[in-house]
Amino acid sequence: MSRDTGPTAPVDGHQPAVGESVESDGFDAPGLVVRFAAPGRRGPLTLSQANILWIFHNVLDVDLNQSLSVPLPEGMSVRELSEVLGRLLAGFEALRTVLEPVDDPEQLVLAGGELDVRICDRMSAAPAMAVLRRPFTPAELPIRALVLRDGPLRTLLLECSHLAADLAGMRVIERAIRQSWEPAGTRPARAEARQPVDQALVEHEDAQRRRASAALDYWVRTLGRVPQAMFALPRPQAGEARLWHAELRSRALALGADAVARRCRVSRSAALLTAMAALVGLYTGNDTCVVASLSGNRSEPRLQDYVGTLVQDALMELPVRGETFDELVRRCWPAILDAYRHGRFDAAELWRRVGGVGERRGTHFFRDFAFNDQRDDAGSDGAATAGESALRWLDTQSQGETFVFDVHRLDEDVAEVSLRADGRLLPRELVEALLTGMERLIVDAATRDVPMPEVPAVTGIRPLRRGPEWLMIDSCWVDVTEVRQLLLDLPGVLDAEIATVPSGAPELHARVVVASAGPTPASLREACLARLPDRPAAMVPSRYTVVPGPR
Repeated sequence: MSRDTGPTAPVDGHQPAVGESVESDGFDAPGLVVRFAAPGRRGPLTLSQANILWIFHNVLDVDLNQSLSVPLPEGMSVRELSEVLGRLLAGFEALRTVLEPVDDPEQLVLAGGELDVRICDRMSAAPAMAVLRRPFTPAELPIRALVLRDGPLRTLLLECSHLAADLAGMRVIERAIRQSWEPAGTRPARAEARQPVDQALVEHEDAQRRRASAALDYWVRTLGRVPQAMFALPRPQAGEARLWHAELRSRALALGADAVARRCRVSRSAALLTAMAALVGLYTGNDTCVVASLSGNRSEPRLQDYVGTLVQDALMELPVRGETFDELVRRCWPAILDAYRHGRFDAAELWRRVGGVGERRGTHFFRDFAFNDQRDDAGSDGAATAGESALRWLDTQSQGETFVFDVHRLDEDVAEVSLRADGRLLPRELVEALLTGMERLIVDAATRDVPMPEVPAVTGIRPLRRGPEWLMIDSCWVDVTEVRQLLLDLPGVLDAEIATVPSGAPELHARVVVASAGPTPASLREACLARLPDRPAAMVPSRYTVVPGPR
């Protein structure tokens, strides 16, 4: 729960206070009330806030919460914890920012209010955890807190809206909390970080507007020539989605990535991404691998300790055909950097333009290969022993992913990477083979420049066999039987035949038999486009011949 006094409330300095209890929300949990007071203001949304808001309104079944768990020092009192949280809320405006009004929202930084913090026994915290992790609305305080105890206070759990913090922002919050209970003289000096309202004002400057506009042009240009889907595969099996989630921990992979990165003068994660993209391209038969990554957008010094959301999509067009692996790594590196440079944009305008590209090409951008570099620059404990490599399977609920490659740790000691894949499209053994095959390729590439024709033998990954119904049209693999079925599923269509016309570039032409007063060529195309998002192996025909059916 939270209560606020609005952006114009008087500010008398920060005076956190400890409360005796909080309302129960369906369970009995004593707690404290953290009161905060600091200057309030309002301003426009940042591009990244607008991006999260677009996702909130347009994407179903997506988790927009960010979670953080911080062990508390031995002997910390409730009052000391209240003071820590009070300073946190006063110092980071994002944590006391709501978006209002609903129809044309702005950032509203609250000048004062209260944060109710639950305190629960570890063994009976399940109801409180459910309340903690429920979705946020844009108009509510974007932070919740819960403290677990087994007598003494043990762990602080924070839940934040993605509007208030991305993963990097949550790490800044964690560092600030940990440093708050260090002696004042030992805390590292920190440059003043920009606040979200300030970031929005910067983004309205002419140079930043030009940068955002260039990003839109980059996306439109790229999506006009790349495959619409990396995993245009035979239609998945019906039934409930099953997610395969495998995690690989390997010292050999870390050493190999370092060797390749040094030789090719790229980052370690770029070496891993190039290897995985090469294997996906090999399996699917694509010359280009389209990857949606997350651009952190924190290269400016004043954004290093920014608490807020800055992350947006970066669209990578990675070449995966060449003579040697080193050649691919060196060609992919500038493509990766270019994608990150174009990772800040107006989300609503972007997706409007992406839709326009699909209408012109008769395609849909599936965003089915995602890459997340989730490393914390601070590193983590526990080095693997020389030669150690371990793969384990995790039980993870599907959130609609097709293929997600994550890098969790990558340093001189160990690499920790994972792969999540839709089990209806990719069998478990292929998911494991892609992870271990990537490791073998990187380890081999540590000591030599691997010729690309040798990659199948090195990795065990070989091209998917496609039948005569599969055609490469406008850089996309298309199953003509899927195109026919796309038409047959439309109301008023009695029969359909698909032909290809090799006029320069192959085109799909459809001969469609329709019921009386049935669909027209224009309405057929519109209806096909509307149904394309569930059919990555289909494409909308460019021409239609409509034939009346028997009366």
